[in-house]
Amino acid sequence: MSQHLYRRVLQHFGDAAQIQQTMAECGELITALSHYFASGRGTAADVATEIADVEIMCAQMRMIVGSELVDLEKVEKLAQLQALLADEEQRAI
Repeated sequence: MSQHLYRRVLQHFGDAAQIQQTMAECGELITALSHYFASGRGTAADVATEIADVEIMCAQMRMIVGSELVDLEKVEKLAQLQALLADEEQRAI
């Protein structure tokens, strides 16, 4: 159901508008995280709301740039993260 809805949204609003909306939602997540972490003005619920918005927009961005490309990049990034963690754990010994 979600994929169909995302396609409809992209057809209705267009790629450019949804790219701009993604940037706005990412900014709102940054603000929510800043409030939650630094100032104590934000709540976990505020952060969760913005994460949900960003995840919805990222699903649409996958459709725009290609899900396969995102998957390839994600595998590479996870491998880098795993190597970083292994290095950090080795240093702690």
